[in-house]
Amino acid sequence: MEYTWHDNKLCIKNADNFELAQIFESGQCFRWMNDTDGYVGVIGGRVVKVKKLQGNILIENVPKGMMDDVLLYFDIGRDYDCIKQKLGSDAYLAKAMEYGSGIRILNQEPFECMISYIISANNRIPQIQRVVNNLSKMYGRQVNFRGKTYYTFPEPDVLADTKVCDVKESRCGFRATYICDAAKRVAWGDLDLNALKKEDYEKAKFKLMEVKGIGPKVADCILLYSLQNYDAFPVDVWVNRVMTDIYIHRKVSLNKVGEFARDKFGHLAGFAQLYLFYYYRNNRGDDNQ
Repeated sequence: MEYTWHDNKLCIKNADNFELAQIFESGQCFRWMNDTDGYVGVIGGRVVKVKKLQGNILIENVPKGMMDDVLLYFDIGRDYDCIKQKLGSDAYLAKAMEYGSGIRILNQEPFECMISYIISANNRIPQIQRVVNNLSKMYGRQVNFRGKTYYTFPEPDVLADTKVCDVKESRCGFRATYICDAAKRVAWGDLDLNALKKEDYEKAKFKLMEVKGIGPKVADCILLYSLQNYDAFPVDVWVNRVMTDIYIHRKVSLNKVGEFARDKFGHLAGFAQLYLFYYYRNNRGDDNQ
């Protein structure tokens, strides 16, 4: 895709495979807010607004030096038409890709993504959003944008220095222990999240699961949505249902569902997961023939 930059505005021209609601409401992120004519979020400590105008994507409040980070965040260098072509021989997945034609996988900041998905375990999206926003207000940095106040996500060293009882004030409950433990591991250098991008799927997943509160599904979400490991195939209740109903036709363990998906979809398993999740959840499995 072609893009231009002028006056802190990044314009992605004729943006295909890029629908804002599908991206920000596909369950992969928790801090983008609908703002009437677009969505507002924080990238790299800076508030940005994203909107779609006549087929172009306009991203506001982007300094020129931050442009590459924003392009990476929205996965602009990837050919999603090519992905759809490779996965399109599967009839059900083809319908899912048509339904969610504007989905893109975001390359989120790894520490924020890790903490967000630790919070997500056995939790509903509105509550996850509340806790993540509470943590940001409590421990993040205040940023003003067009008369409104926003907050950056806390840095690892800040959360590492907090007490579990204080973190509980975010309404995260028992997850406070996990949040503090994860922050300490990152802040003290025991866990290098960016280094995991260079590891193969199994090794990176094993390393993440050494952290308290990170099980197989949470690890897969972190790998897929922030560490660019597309072998990851997070299996939640909706993904388990679609894989069982459409492909496997019998009950198997969640780990076996993931193995089946990686065998079937290969290194594009993560993309297939998000398309299937978005389609099946929104249609409640009504169209499963």
